[in-house]
Amino acid sequence: MPWARSKRSRVLAVASANAPLRSRHGLTILPDLEAGAADAPEMLDASALAVSPGQAPARALDALAGRYGRQTARLVALEFEYPQYR
Repeated sequence: MPWARSKRSRVLAVASANAPLRSRHGLTILPDLEAGAADAPEMLDASALAVSPGQAPARALDALAGRYGRQTARLVALEFEYPQYR
């Protein structure tokens, strides 16, 4: 998860309604936000990162660089020991 390694991301539970949800195994999930809410932050499009496993690190790091800058992407690549990324 390169986004978490950027130390600039937040993870939120987003649901179609602001009501508790119960998972298949009984875990209750309390949404942080309702989808489409005015205060909802921009969400990542996971389908844009759907590539072959060999291309995934470089694609994710490029997306990270686009959002947070090349230096942040290089830091994450260094943490992942991914020297090919420049």
